[in-house]
Amino acid sequence: MEDPPIRVLIVDDEPSLGEICQIFLEEMGGFSCDTVTSGAEALEQVSTSPYDAIVSDYQMPGMNGIELLKEIRGGGMDIPLIIFTGKGREAVVIEALNSGADFYLQKGGDPEALFIELAFKIRQAVQRKRTEEALVRTRFSIEHSPEEYYWIDCDGFLLDVNEQSCSMLGYTREELRHLRVMDVDSLYGEDDWRALWQQLKEEHHLRVESVHRKKDGTVYPVEISLAHHRMGDKEFMCAFAYDISGRKKAQEEAHLSEVMNRAIFETSGEATAVFNEDTTIMMANREFERLSGYPVEELVGKRSWTEFVAEEDRGRLLEYHRQRRISGGSAPRCYEFRAVDREGVVRAYSAVVDMIPGTTLRIASYLDITERKQAEEAIRKSEENLRSFMNALPEPALLLGADGIVLAANDAMVETFGRRGGAAVGLSLRDLYPEAFTVLKLPLERAIREKRFIDEVCSVQGRCINVKICPVTDAGGAVGSLAVYGMDVTEQKNTGDALKKASKKLNLLSGITRHDMLNQITVALGSLSLASQQIDDEEVRARIEHAHAAVMNIQKGLEFAKDYQNMGMMPPAWQRLDAVVRAAAASVPLDGILLDLQAEAVEVFADPMLERVFANLLDNAVRHGEGVTAIGISCHEQDDGSAAIVIEDNGIGVPEGLKERIFESGYGRHTGHGLFLVREILDITGISIAEIGEEGKGARFVITAPPGGHRPASECPGIAPRIAPQT
Repeated sequence: MEDPPIRVLIVDDEPSLGEICQIFLEEMGGFSCDTVTSGAEALEQVSTSPYDAIVSDYQMPGMNGIELLKEIRGGGMDIPLIIFTGKGREAVVIEALNSGADFYLQKGGDPEALFIELAFKIRQAVQRKRTEEALVRTRFSIEHSPEEYYWIDCDGFLLDVNEQSCSMLGYTREELRHLRVMDVDSLYGEDDWRALWQQLKEEHHLRVESVHRKKDGTVYPVEISLAHHRMGDKEFMCAFAYDISGRKKAQEEAHLSEVMNRAIFETSGEATAVFNEDTTIMMANREFERLSGYPVEELVGKRSWTEFVAEEDRGRLLEYHRQRRISGGSAPRCYEFRAVDREGVVRAYSAVVDMIPGTTLRIASYLDITERKQAEEAIRKSEENLRSFMNALPEPALLLGADGIVLAANDAMVETFGRRGGAAVGLSLRDLYPEAFTVLKLPLERAIREKRFIDEVCSVQGRCINVKICPVTDAGGAVGSLAVYGMDVTEQKNTGDALKKASKKLNLLSGITRHDMLNQITVALGSLSLASQQIDDEEVRARIEHAHAAVMNIQKGLEFAKDYQNMGMMPPAWQRLDAVVRAAAASVPLDGILLDLQAEAVEVFADPMLERVFANLLDNAVRHGEGVTAIGISCHEQDDGSAAIVIEDNGIGVPEGLKERIFESGYGRHTGHGLFLVREILDITGISIAEIGEEGKGARFVITAPPGGHRPASECPGIAPRIAPQT
């Protein structure tokens, strides 16, 4: 897992210099920077946001860099601070460092080299602070150490001890905290202590031998490792004491134990072991037992670390081992390899290996990264599958983050729109594909805002592209990413436009022709009426009446064709059911008939002539129901997700043998095409209709809208009120 970026606050009264510094650092990788232009802003910023380091100019109005440093240090904050300025006076450098600056870096020279050095200084300062924090976290290990541990102030008081100290000296922890070094050490009086303290301050680390005195007066020889430590304006001594009664026998073991304890907080990982030159394991912890499958007793001095390395990696690690003993060798300190345990199980590990100073020993720590490797491989395969899938699409396709960053793009996308700077992903859509961004900006915003599928046609480079955008939401319902696919429908659109033009011309011609024919029919009907009045011969008159009826049927057919000539010419649309029914009812004479509309506020996806469907069904009830006084219309969702729209009356109903015939073209006593065309109009969007009523109890038509062909209305006033009978 990658380390989080180092958060840096850049303080410079020249905004452009702060921005340049931010750009250089962030482009190097591993940094996340904020910039402010004054010390006061910096103090406010660090009080509300955590930062790993501060890079400050020296000379700034109001508060210079050293004053800012003093404010920060005076406030108890130990954030690493680097003075980064054009001032190079020695006095300023000394004052900065004496005031607690981690580094002082002078501006000027080659910018790239300068910012590389600045990045190095920042990392060095941050790493140092993190190491100090790591030391604090090792307190638990120290507290439970098998060696005596003492934290001592400059006057020799034992401020802190561990359990081993209490056990060896025979005092309780509370008793020891009231004693001084001179009370438990036989060789150090007041003057000796002062001399030792001064020497430790000068040398920082010492190793001395002395004699400890127990509570019962008995003594035992010890070897003490001392370290000088400063915390603010206070100084302390850290001491680890070892019983060296059996020194001759245990000297090397005591040395290795000391090195191991020191190395615990200098290396990372879980399993830890020490090896000698010939690869024999000299020390191992309990985690290494789990790695190898062997108890420590069967490892130390008996087995080589090479036994636990997969054969494919063994030669490489042995070469690292050889190079490590060569001064200036190129062996990496950190690497990955495959380990094999006692049972032959192979797992992946990350290793940190280094030489123990002053010895030929190596110390290594290991972190099991098997799960991480498996996850990385799964992600790699998933990404590979995604790339293969997307590249199999012949049209441009994108996967976008909700922030507009291009997560994936197929080859067709790159070929269609090109790409800026050579990159295909990882940057914003606006930066990578500006022309596509211009087209997709509004549809993308709508898809995120409405959290629904968007399907519309856009114009790109003179072509018509059918853009489909599918937002992908997380468990909380927030849009996390968007799948975008574009299909070139220019040819289809051109063909559709041509068909519409042709249809329009045909409709125009049909209208002109129908108009002329109706004029001629009017002449014919008038002539036949006059002829019928002027002829007394009953047989001839009957023939004239027969001809008159035939011409009237022709006139009705032309009028019917006029009503339905636009069927299927306009694209289907979502239509509110109750509004459609009301409009249809207004066009049908419902004298004395109660229309009970009990449909939920629902929309149906149908041809724009849906109103004619309901008008025809209502007219059919009035014409053929024989005494109909009530018509009911209701809608409900069925178990399979479809919607059933029921139109029923209290007339004579439809005989069982005619329930299908009434939908045939030419059947009926009026035009013979009404119910036939009703079924055809509905079928355009996959809607079906059937008559399922019982003869003698009224007709019952059921219109079934398929799943996805109906939805709740965008504005739902509830159940529509009844429509009163017309008078």
